[in-house]
Amino acid sequence: MKNNIIFGWDNALQGETYPKMHLCYQAAFAAIGCTKTWTLEDTKSMQEVSPAAIWANKELWGERGEEAKQAFYAKFNELPVVPLREGAVALLTVLANSGYNIYVVSSKTQEILDFEVAELRVAEFVDECFGSDGCAISKQEQLLCVLEKADIDGEDVTVIANAKYREAAEELELEFVEASRESFRKIFISELG
Repeated sequence: MKNNIIFGWDNALQGETYPKMHLCYQAAFAAIGCTKTWTLEDTKSMQEVSPAAIWANKELWGERGEEAKQAFYAKFNELPVVPLREGAVALLTVLANSGYNIYVVSSKTQEILDFEVAELRVAEFVDECFGSDGCAISKQEQLLCVLEKADIDGEDVTVIANAKYREAAEELELEFVEASRESFRKIFISELG
């Protein structure tokens, strides 16, 4: 593995976030009196969309996007933070103690990402977090932002994230390990072995 690691946060280091997000979207629809039926798959499809674009979507919320947003985040704050995947803290500890630079990316806002990293007590292992800042930002732009702001060369980077980062990493010629696959478990075993 290379010296700089960019971890995807949602559904990679952090456990399955979709059920929590689904409850939050349901609360948003209820707040504006919408009886729309939204499946978990609909929620999963929103992971690619920035928070700013979600709440500006008039097809979903009409003119009540701000009201829906407030209800979503009220529910989000009411629910517990989704825990880390099993073994994540142990892996982060070993990587940080072995001199790896660790960066985290997420489509969540910077404020929420920073809060969750602190709440789950892994901030000491992470060199820097990169949230969406509410902007429409592609996975490739997120990865480029890390490379630029951390001033690191792509040849010395491994991206460990969910499959939605694969294409962006490959286009940037970055090593990619899918977090939900057996290869991710092998990293745990080899680094913790």
